Amino acid sequence: MAYVALNRRVSSSPCVADVNLEFPSPDERGIGHVQIPPHLTRDVFPRGAYNALATVLDPWLNEHGLSRLPRLFDLVDDMHANMLVHAAYSGRVDVVEVALSYAPVTPASMLQLIDVAAWNNQRLVLDYFVQHPHCEGWTCSAFALVAAAREGHLGIVRFLNEQFPAVPSSEDAMDMAAEFGHLDVVKYLHDHRSEGCTTRAMDNAAKNGHIDVLEFLHAHRNEGCTEQAMDWACEHGHLSVAEWLHAHRRDEGFTENAFDKAAGNNHITVVEYLHHKLDAPSTEKAMDLAAKNGHLSMVQWLHEHRGFVGCSENALGMAAQNGHLDIVKWVHANRSEGGSRFMFSDAAEGGHLDVMEWLVEHRPDDVHWAEAMVWASRYCRLDIIRWLVNQGQKVSSDAFVKACVGGHLAAAKLLHEQEQTICTSNALWMAVRSGNLDLVKWLTEIGVTHVDLLDAAAGCGYLNIVQWLDSQGQCLASTEAMDKAAMNGHLDVVRWLHEHRTEGCTVAAMDGAAAKGHLSIVKWLHYNRTEGCTQCAMENAAAIGNFVMVEFLHLHRTDATAPRAMEFAAKHGHLQVLLYLNANRTDGCPTVAIDAAVRFGHLGVAKWLHATLGLPMSPVTLMCATENGELSCLQWIKHQLDQDFATSVPLFVGTRIGRLATVQYLLDAGCVSTERAMDVAAQGGHLALVIKLHDHGLRCSPSGFSHAAYFGHLHVVRWLHTHQTVECTSKTLEGPAKMGHISVVTYLHKHVCAADTSVVIQAASFGQLHVVKWLFSHASIRIGSPDVIAWAQQHAEQATGQWILATTPPSVLASTPQFQAEEAPRSSQFL
Repeated sequence: MAYVALNRRVSSSPCVADVNLEFPSPDERGIGHVQIPPHLTRDVFPRGAYNALATVLDPWLNEHGLSRLPRLFDLVDDMHANMLVHAAYSGRVDVVEVALSYAPVTPASMLQLIDVAAWNNQRLVLDYFVQHPHCEGWTCSAFALVAAAREGHLGIVRFLNEQFPAVPSSEDAMDMAAEFGHLDVVKYLHDHRSEGCTTRAMDNAAKNGHIDVLEFLHAHRNEGCTEQAMDWACEHGHLSVAEWLHAHRRDEGFTENAFDKAAGNNHITVVEYLHHKLDAPSTEKAMDLAAKNGHLSMVQWLHEHRGFVGCSENALGMAAQNGHLDIVKWVHANRSEGGSRFMFSDAAEGGHLDVMEWLVEHRPDDVHWAEAMVWASRYCRLDIIRWLVNQGQKVSSDAFVKACVGGHLAAAKLLHEQEQTICTSNALWMAVRSGNLDLVKWLTEIGVTHVDLLDAAAGCGYLNIVQWLDSQGQCLASTEAMDKAAMNGHLDVVRWLHEHRTEGCTVAAMDGAAAKGHLSIVKWLHYNRTEGCTQCAMENAAAIGNFVMVEFLHLHRTDATAPRAMEFAAKHGHLQVLLYLNANRTDGCPTVAIDAAVRFGHLGVAKWLHATLGLPMSPVTLMCATENGELSCLQWIKHQLDQDFATSVPLFVGTRIGRLATVQYLLDAGCVSTERAMDVAAQGGHLALVIKLHDHGLRCSPSGFSHAAYFGHLHVVRWLHTHQTVECTSKTLEGPAKMGHISVVTYLHKHVCAADTSVVIQAASFGQLHVVKWLFSHASIRIGSPDVIAWAQQHAEQATGQWILATTPPSVLASTPQFQAEEAPRSSQFL
């Protein structure tokens, strides 16, 4: 089977269905199984999928030529569509001509072919589409210009604009051209198109270091940028861009992410610039990320120049997980923040036995043996499993299940050798989901049973396991088997279940396949089964921007009414789907569609809905733009509404997601400033916003300070304590204590207010043993505090309770009321 891999940008996008048919003659056997590439949309550019399709079809074409194409189309479902998109992508005009002579295509398929040809710079194919009688009346989609602009194909951009001037596009065209540094395309779009761009153009150009694009946009357009421009330029090490932005776009500013991410990526020149020239804010994440990524010299630089910021307890754990023993040793010797309770298991997960051995010797309080066994099993670290066993650690059913989750037969056998009673039915279920048939067979051989397995195997697409389970005759199945197989794009499994099982499916099969873009499965279900679909099929197809799927459902499924299809298309920015639905459907478009488009930053779609369909905007639309943080949307809507921000948009709404430029715009527009805005910024850990709001005279409440501590935002806690007077009591320490944020507990105890026994009890109640140990070691809390001992005696089944009782001197325990009450009956029998 030829598996069409997706590139990294669309790794989480839905795959499409297999075409799983045998060829009766030797000529066609070379094709095998083929997957249709994912649909091209603004978020999906599956170049790897099209290249993989070429590796299957090109050898067949080279061997058999064009004469056998009609036979191939007759024999294989969807091969006509597959061959056409391949020909459009690869520039095979001869194949296009044969395929179109064999059968015409639908209007949506026509749009798809032009999109693909434009995306891959196939001018000869586009010329054929324009000039050939087969293609009379053809046009392009609203996305074709975006696809060509993104790749920098200026000739194609010019061709599309001149051939199809009436076809609308969106600001995505210039945004993406700017993002990938295609200055000539940006200039052409600026001179010849009206869609413009958004702040994403400059932001993303800065991220990728395209200073020439920044200079042009700054000089010729007025959309501007946001703080993300500087943040991203620093994160990616573009010092010259950072210097240019500071010189020419200083008002947009930057956040603590600029310094933190630059340090994490070891961009020392950028870090020194931010430190010495701009006095940029930073957080403990800077050293954490540097430690995680193995940059010892950066960790040392931060310790020397920003030691007051320090790191969090996560630094040691991150370094341990990635095997950076040198950093683990250095942080242990030079910093006092402590370590995470997960660092030992993190090292086991990463397979770093040397780190684990060092931790056992130098940080025994941070060693959690059972968790290490579980995660070593999950990732099949056989040497670590054996080492843990030699250290006296027992294996557990949790470890065995984790080994089966990963499909690790060797790890499962090793664990089973140590303890035969650890096998559970859940382990077999997990083994089925892992796809390892040998593991599944072995588990059944040693007596593990589970009746509900076939559904899981089918949903994951493991046809070999489905067939083996069926051959055993003891596994139950339900309609969920075919439903999940269809949704996840496993056409071979769907067909096999249809032919060999009787459970069938439900409407969820077609609904799910449509939602994931599996057109082949939707068509197969339509022609071979009778369950049909619901309105979800059309609505979800619209949501993913698959206008070929939308067209098929419109033409063939009368049950696919879709009152919210246009709303979902607007929400995800799919203008072409909106154009199709508006031209061909009568479901209408709800007024909330414009709110959905704005909430997710699709300015071009919002403009089209407002101008073409007349959808009104309201204060709700303005609120959606504020929540989203897309400055271009906010500016456009404010201009359209001419609304007074002072009464319509609370400032705290803009602070939720931490967008500095949005908050600055709201402040400049007269938005009401309240204490709640500062509290929300503090709770979210947005240090740059906290500083900005402080400069505008806002103060943080005790509640906001407590929430910042609760969520572990040490950088915000430290800054607020230094620059504002915020009331703090031991109650403030209880939140970070029970959440395990030992660095925050440490800072508050040392600099703000002392911890008391209530803080110990909160940490113990939530299992934060490392915090409990630190409090007893550093706070003025006696081991034998009566209320702490009383809690431990009542919760002796918990690890924290057991540790407290084991640490408390026997003489102190003997004096407690509970101990005396338990001993009294025993003593009375001797009286």
